[in-house]
Amino acid sequence: MPLHVGTTVVSTSTHADVALSLATWMQTTNLILEHRRFPDREAYIRIPEEIQPELAGQNIILVTNTYPDEQIVQSILLLQALEEVIRSHPSKSGTLTIAIPYYGYARQDKQFLPGESISSTTLATHFSLHCDRMAILDVHAKEPFDELDIEVLHPTLIPEISEFFNSGIEIDIVLAPDAGSVERASAAAKLMQVPFTHLTKRRIDAHTVVHEPKELDVEGARVLIIDDMISTGGTIIRATQSLREQGAVEVHAACTHGLFTAGATERLLTSLDSVVASTSLPNPVARIDAGKSIARCLSEAGPPR
Repeated sequence: MPLHVGTTVVSTSTHADVALSLATWMQTTNLILEHRRFPDREAYIRIPEEIQPELAGQNIILVTNTYPDEQIVQSILLLQALEEVIRSHPSKSGTLTIAIPYYGYARQDKQFLPGESISSTTLATHFSLHCDRMAILDVHAKEPFDELDIEVLHPTLIPEISEFFNSGIEIDIVLAPDAGSVERASAAAKLMQVPFTHLTKRRIDAHTVVHEPKELDVEGARVLIIDDMISTGGTIIRATQSLREQGAVEVHAACTHGLFTAGATERLLTSLDSVVASTSLPNPVARIDAGKSIARCLSEAGPPR
């Protein structure tokens, strides 16, 4: 990727791995900001004096997540402190991009019942007041960001997932576990040059629902299930059971965001042949570089408009 002169990637130690990867792929500088927590868990953020001159007037990329909850407050404090330092340059020409490997609270992207808070929009609106651009890796739904007054980029891990499996694990069919994953899974299938399908539900009786691949026969096939995130793993495990009953000889799963709550990793590895996730969140199966995906997107987009 091209050298990005005048660009600096910053983060706290919490997201140092993704930030370092992003800076390495963009061939630019990576700086760690001061961060600690008081005994009551309140966050303390500081831009060290010795690096402030390096940030003033620069195009800054802040790498931070909004999960767990305390990361939201930390991100707000980081944005405010960085905005002040960047604008301190006489030219006031610097820009601030917030790069979010995992955007927590993205599930609530619309109002299902009167009075509900649309958390995805609320967080994005607040962040947009303090930055020039957002880059969010494989967010659950893009629509809540359409009305923001700043540029929003949507990097995806799909090329990296495809590359990972093309280089070591043979796959015959790519499958989306539900309608929400169809776009990502079909894009991966195209890059991997294999057929694509998605699961449909067929009701047997009042108590039994069977999940079946739409139109494709999986007998004797090696299947890759692709989803944006895996939390409890229930959807993936049920899909795997259905695929094996229909003759699949191998079932693998890949996701961008591996939350893996309540022992999900162990259950998944018992049911599937392999499970991989990105480095957007710390997890035992983080094998795919989230920083590379974000770097590719930012490099293609150029400086903030």
